[in-house]
Amino acid sequence: MMVNFLLMCLTLGTIRYVNPALAAKVGMIKSTTGRAIICGLGVALLILFLSVHTWKDLTADVSAWYFHSTYIWLIVMGIGSAIFFWKVRAMKRTGVDVKVKFGVLPEE
Repeated sequence: MMVNFLLMCLTLGTIRYVNPALAAKVGMIKSTTGRAIICGLGVALLILFLSVHTWKDLTADVSAWYFHSTYIWLIVMGIGSAIFFWKVRAMKRTGVDVKVKFGVLPEE
Protein backbone atom coordinates (compact mmCIF):
# COMPACT_ATOMS: atom_id res chain seq x y z
CA MET A 1 0.00 0.00 0.00
CA MET A 2 2.81 2.41 0.83
CA VAL A 3 4.41 1.74 -2.55
CA ASN A 4 1.10 2.65 -4.23
CA PHE A 5 1.03 5.96 -2.34
CA LEU A 6 4.67 6.55 -3.26
CA LEU A 7 3.83 6.05 -6.93
CA MET A 8 0.88 8.44 -6.59
CA CYS A 9 3.15 11.13 -5.13
CA LEU A 10 5.69 10.62 -7.92
CA THR A 11 2.88 10.86 -10.47
CA LEU A 12 1.71 14.13 -8.94
CA GLY A 13 5.21 15.53 -9.36
CA THR A 14 5.89 14.25 -12.88
CA ILE A 15 2.50 14.38 -14.61
CA ARG A 16 3.15 17.80 -16.16
CA TYR A 17 6.16 16.36 -18.03
CA VAL A 18 4.65 13.01 -18.99
CA ASN A 19 1.10 14.07 -19.89
CA PRO A 20 0.62 17.87 -19.96
CA ALA A 21 -2.95 17.60 -21.27
CA LEU A 22 -4.00 15.49 -18.30
CA ALA A 23 -2.06 17.74 -15.89
CA ALA A 24 -4.05 20.72 -17.14
CA LYS A 25 -7.26 18.95 -16.09
CA VAL A 26 -6.15 18.50 -12.47
CA GLY A 27 -8.70 20.41 -10.45
CA MET A 28 -7.69 20.00 -6.84
CA ILE A 29 -4.14 21.41 -6.76
CA LYS A 30 -3.61 23.73 -9.71
CA SER A 31 -0.35 25.29 -8.50
CA THR A 32 2.75 23.49 -9.77
CA THR A 33 4.62 24.73 -6.69
CA GLY A 34 1.98 23.20 -4.43
CA ARG A 35 2.17 19.93 -6.32
CA ALA A 36 5.96 19.93 -6.05
CA ILE A 37 5.82 20.51 -2.29
CA ILE A 38 3.25 17.76 -1.75
CA CYS A 39 5.24 15.45 -4.03
CA GLY A 40 8.50 16.08 -2.19
CA LEU A 41 7.05 15.73 1.30
CA GLY A 42 5.03 12.67 0.32
CA VAL A 43 7.98 10.91 -1.29
CA ALA A 44 10.29 11.68 1.64
CA LEU A 45 7.81 10.51 4.28
CA LEU A 46 6.79 7.39 2.37
CA ILE A 47 10.41 6.38 1.75
CA LEU A 48 11.04 6.81 5.48
CA PHE A 49 7.97 4.76 6.45
CA LEU A 50 8.72 2.10 3.85
CA SER A 51 12.33 1.83 5.01
CA VAL A 52 11.31 1.43 8.65
CA HIS A 53 8.64 -1.13 7.76
CA THR A 54 11.03 -3.14 5.58
CA TRP A 55 13.80 -3.06 8.19
CA LYS A 56 11.41 -4.17 10.94
CA ASP A 57 10.00 -6.93 8.73
CA LEU A 58 13.38 -8.31 7.69
CA THR A 59 14.82 -8.24 11.20
CA ALA A 60 11.76 -9.83 12.84
CA ASP A 61 12.28 -13.25 14.37
CA VAL A 62 9.87 -15.56 12.53
CA SER A 63 9.81 -19.32 12.10
CA ALA A 64 9.91 -19.37 8.27
CA TRP A 65 10.97 -17.05 5.46
CA TYR A 66 7.45 -16.75 4.08
CA PHE A 67 6.27 -14.95 7.21
CA HIS A 68 8.26 -11.91 6.06
CA SER A 69 5.84 -9.78 4.05
CA THR A 70 8.71 -8.16 2.14
CA TYR A 71 9.72 -11.42 0.47
CA ILE A 72 6.14 -12.24 -0.47
CA TRP A 73 5.60 -8.75 -1.87
CA LEU A 74 8.79 -8.99 -3.95
CA ILE A 75 7.74 -12.39 -5.35
CA VAL A 76 4.23 -11.19 -6.24
CA MET A 77 5.51 -7.94 -7.81
CA GLY A 78 8.17 -9.87 -9.74
CA ILE A 79 5.59 -12.25 -11.20
CA GLY A 80 3.18 -9.40 -11.99
CA SER A 81 5.93 -7.33 -13.63
CA ALA A 82 7.09 -10.29 -15.71
CA ILE A 83 3.53 -10.83 -16.99
CA PHE A 84 3.15 -7.11 -17.74
CA PHE A 85 6.41 -6.86 -19.72
CA TRP A 86 5.63 -10.12 -21.55
CA LYS A 87 2.21 -8.80 -22.64
CA VAL A 88 3.60 -5.38 -23.66
CA ARG A 89 6.30 -7.07 -25.72
CA ALA A 90 3.64 -9.25 -27.38
CA MET A 91 1.60 -6.14 -28.20
CA LYS A 92 4.64 -4.44 -29.73
CA ARG A 93 5.37 -7.54 -31.85
CA THR A 94 1.86 -7.40 -33.31
CA GLY A 95 2.37 -3.77 -34.31
CA VAL A 96 0.50 -2.00 -31.51
CA ASP A 97 1.95 1.40 -30.63
CA VAL A 98 1.66 1.21 -26.84
CA LYS A 99 2.44 4.91 -26.33
CA VAL A 100 -0.53 5.85 -28.51
CA LYS A 101 -2.79 3.14 -27.08
CA PHE A 102 -2.19 4.07 -23.45
CA GLY A 103 -1.38 7.77 -23.93
CA VAL A 104 -5.01 8.85 -23.59
CA LEU A 105 -7.31 7.79 -20.78
CA PRO A 106 -10.65 6.24 -21.74
CA GLU A 107 -13.83 8.25 -21.20
CA GLU A 108 -15.43 7.90 -17.78
